[in-house]
Amino acid sequence: MNRYLDALITPQMTKTFLLPASVWKRAGAFIIDIALLDLIVFSPFKANLASLISGADTYQKAFQMLAASQETLSAVMMASFFMAILTLAYFTLLEWKLGQTVGKIVFNLFLVQIPAKPDEKPSKPGFFQVLISNLSLVPFFPFIFLWPVELISILFTNHRFMERVVRIQLVETKIVDYYNSDA
Repeated sequence: MNRYLDALITPQMTKTFLLPASVWKRAGAFIIDIALLDLIVFSPFKANLASLISGADTYQKAFQMLAASQETLSAVMMASFFMAILTLAYFTLLEWKLGQTVGKIVFNLFLVQIPAKPDEKPSKPGFFQVLISNLSLVPFFPFIFLWPVELISILFTNHRFMERVVRIQLVETKIVDYYNSDA
């Protein structure tokens, strides 16, 4: 009897659903992305920044050294600016072109544009949607004020605030096989 049932299985008996990404998968993907950025982007800057404030064994001494030397302060600000730009470029370009970063690939998450009408399918987000959603990653004024807003938004709604602003969503897929499911 089983071979008769197997012959009746059609592709219509499986369905793929897009679900909002879980907070844990989202956090795991972000940790992987930051670790990768730390390894590739931030490491070369760390050595240069450490040499600029060598001898400062406390934050207070480092602050005093930066306040005393305009050249050192300018160099630290320029390095910070380039690290922020590279971070923004990493997230924006990968999410725009692939819909995923390396961390999101590991957790099988991807960005989609939320359709304007309920009967439309989600589509790939545009460049400026992804860029604007990632502005909260920039550690400079005024974007730094978005950090607590993003955290609160993720914890209470499971969506980043800036993603909601530009109508994109981080999703994961769930495939339901009606033939083999317990439902």
